[in-house]
Amino acid sequence: MDPSQVKCRAEIEDEMGRMSAPMNSEFSADGELLAVATGAGDLHVFLTSVPLLGGRSGDYLVQLSSLTEVTVHAFVGRSGGASKCDTISLDVEPTLLITGPTHFGAVLNNRIWYYNTDSGDGSSHNSSRPFCIKEYNANVGNGALNTEYAALLTGDRIYLHPVSKI
Repeated sequence: MDPSQVKCRAEIEDEMGRMSAPMNSEFSADGELLAVATGAGDLHVFLTSVPLLGGRSGDYLVQLSSLTEVTVHAFVGRSGGASKCDTISLDVEPTLLITGPTHFGAVLNNRIWYYNTDSGDGSSHNSSRPFCIKEYNANVGNGALNTEYAALLTGDRIYLHPVSKI
């Protein structure tokens, strides 16, 4: 559907509880933001979709479920068994998620917030706090994690370092 064809009638409540009618509205070129100007002189910008970010490694699926929250799905059993879900609040709005079998990284520019997804014994052991925050010399464009190493593409270089020494 073309965002310019959306028609609606609405009122917007401000922080004081006053209702005001929208005077003008406009979608961004990509349709992800909606700006609404009210008769009271307020400008409201609404996010209409969350970027699709996520990754899978082994029995773990990590997906961005809101701008600053990820959901970690731990699949139990190899024959399509039940899954356990944990939600982790992030400190940032990541532009990339890098997933490994026991960790994941939330990337924003040249920093990565590393989180655990597994306690090592197969049970889910997510922490809502990162176990490490690492800064690199350039923006992180892509990466990969395994149980022992992190490999990250930053600018024209690849960094390889042990996960245990992050």
